[in-house]
Amino acid sequence: MRGALKGEGPWRLGGHRLEVAGCQGSDPWIAAEVARWREWLAANPYPSREQLAVLGRRMGGSS
Repeated sequence: MRGALKGEGPWRLGGHRLEVAGCQGSDPWIAAEVARWREWLAANPYPSREQLAVLGRRMGGSS
């Protein structure tokens, strides 16, 4: 992502919106998912770029 960081939360960077998981009325279930991800990372190596690309495509991403 490129561009100037704007706003006071949610922030915007280029054409993207950034939020803190589960903060100020956002979906609280996202905070639980982030906690699960952190637990997984504590016990496993970070996925490779290729693994992340495969997962992203499965979730509907295009890159």
